[in-house]
Amino acid sequence: MPTYKIIYRERAIKEYSDSLAWYKKNSFQAAENFQIIISNTVTAIAHDPYSFKNSYKKFYIARTRKFPFTIVFFIEEGDRVIVYHINIS
Repeated sequence: MPTYKIIYRERAIKEYSDSLAWYKKNSFQAAENFQIIISNTVTAIAHDPYSFKNSYKKFYIARTRKFPFTIVFFIEEGDRVIVYHINIS
């Protein structure tokens, strides 16, 4: 099974950066764990995006473990996944 290419919308990058900054401000360990959880979730999306819940039309959602975040993405034709949001659930 091919791995999909992940492309982040600017909005998703900002949401991730803002959340990471908040965790860094409050707990270095929490910030590290947050980075790992987001990375693992995005890797799972890249390997099998269709295994996640289809929430609306072309949009899918992936909930993270241990952190109250949802990654909203859509799958483009071919092998690209566009990450649209990384936000608090």
